Amino acid sequence: MPTGPVRGLAQVGPPWATASERASAPEEVLSAALNELLVGRSDRFPALASALASGATGGAHQAREFGLERILDGLEALIDRRAAR
Repeated sequence: MPTGPVRGLAQVGPPWATASERASAPEEVLSAALNELLVGRSDRFPALASALASGATGGAHQAREFGLERILDGLEALIDRRAAR
């Protein structure tokens, strides 16, 4: 599995110390941090605000699985484009 997405989350993690005190799973930390950042800005980012407000959460590995699926989707699209040439 590519490590870039995981490394990226780890590198930006320290500024989320406040959020991480209230949450334990990576998804909870990210959600809490995004909610804090959206305070007073939800009109600028309505889709993100709506997604966070829906409370849709998955299992403990949702972020990793979601990221891996997006990477594989991108590789599939690349392979399909090259095959069509």
